[in-house]
Amino acid sequence: MIGPETQKMIDRFNVATSRVGARIRQLIEDADLTPEEAEAFGAVATELEEMGASATDPFPIVVTVNAATWDEQSRTLSAQGAFQNYSPSSGEVFVPAGGTGVNAGVAVAVESKRDANTVVLSGSIGADANGQSDVFGAIRTATSASKLRSRRS
Repeated sequence: MIGPETQKMIDRFNVATSRVGARIRQLIEDADLTPEEAEAFGAVATELEEMGASATDPFPIVVTVNAATWDEQSRTLSAQGAFQNYSPSSGEVFVPAGGTGVNAGVAVAVESKRDANTVVLSGSIGADANGQSDVFGAIRTATSASKLRSRRS
């Protein structure tokens, strides 16, 4: 059995690991990388984000979303092929991790899937994100409604 101090240390490590992944993703956006380099670093960032989130995050990852475009009026999030194998379930949320104008970390319920490229959310991820194509985050399963910080428009 793990003691409380050891568990605290593990939890801190997992949070830090997830933050490192998110920071790598921000650096990728600002760097002058070839598409192959960006893809490789993006895979590392995703792995770190998922590894860190899996142990401490109350919202397990269903789909990782990168380079998505937000449309404020229709409340749609679009990314080429990102939702191909995704089937929405009750209680799922999109949690943006970053992007221009995004309210990072604020969970917004997934309302529906329009097609393989687009999902409709129940509210805004940030009015200033409208039209921006650098949105990234994850669709997650909310395991506890009381832990969900949902933003509705």
